[in-house]
Amino acid sequence: MRLEGQVVLITGVSHAGQVGYALAAAFAHEGAHLAISARTAERVNARAQELRARGASVIAIPADLTTEEGANTLIQKTLAAYGRIDVLVNLAGGLTTYSPPRRTDVDRVGGGAEQQPALCFPVYPCRLANYEAPGGWQDSQF
Repeated sequence: MRLEGQVVLITGVSHAGQVGYALAAAFAHEGAHLAISARTAERVNARAQELRARGASVIAIPADLTTEEGANTLIQKTLAAYGRIDVLVNLAGGLTTYSPPRRTDVDRVGGGAEQQPALCFPVYPCRLANYEAPGGWQDSQF
């Protein structure tokens, strides 16, 4: 198993058959510990249960990643469970469907003038994981 003991956080894991679920299953097959997230608790818990039935080590974290609070919850719960994040796969949808992006939010979590406002939503988990994880990530430039 090539990813034995690695911690992988995957967002957008709400439906079986979608890319997020397929990636979660593949990472689990390679021995990774998973933290999966979706906006709806019922859906992410169902996906976690399906993955556990296949032998995966997985926690489910419902979080609305169109908000900074949701991203904070996701990162903090992952770190509380595993102590670190080795891989982040950010597939959450809803970029502008649920909340318009706000440049000030990107600036608050470490973005700079080079950031485009449309990057606000996908940047939340990436920036927060970078700043919250012990030692931070070495390669997290955007």
